[in-house]
Amino acid sequence: MSNKLIGNKSMLQEFKEKRELERARIEDKYDILGFISSGTYGRVYKAKARQKKETSDEDTKIPVYAIKKFKPDKEGDVTTYTGISQSACREISLCQELKHENIIALQEVLLEDNSIHM
Repeated sequence: MSNKLIGNKSMLQEFKEKRELERARIEDKYDILGFISSGTYGRVYKAKARQKKETSDEDTKIPVYAIKKFKPDKEGDVTTYTGISQSACREISLCQELKHENIIALQEVLLEDNSIHM
C-alpha cells in the first residue's frame, strides 16, 4: 500500500492534520476550576462546561465535571507516548458499561496532543 503524494504531503499526513484541526480540545469545551487528586494512572481536575454564547441566562445551571487525564507511559526516566495503554482502555471500557444511580456516568473520552481525558 503506497501513500499518494499531494504536493509535498501524503494523503495520510493531510488526513492527520485535518483531523487534529477538527478534534475537540479540552480548553474549548471546559474551564478547569482546579486540581482534585492524582493517582497511579493519572490526575483528576474539577471543571465546568463552557457556556455557549447564546445562553446568557443567570438561572441556567452549568454542570461541573471531574476530568481524568491519564499519565503517559514511562520507560526508565524518559516519558514517551506509545499510544493508549491497556489499563486506560480497560478503565474506559468499564466506565462506559457502569450504569447505577450511585455512580457518576462517563460523559466522553477525548484524545488530545498525546493525552487521553475522560
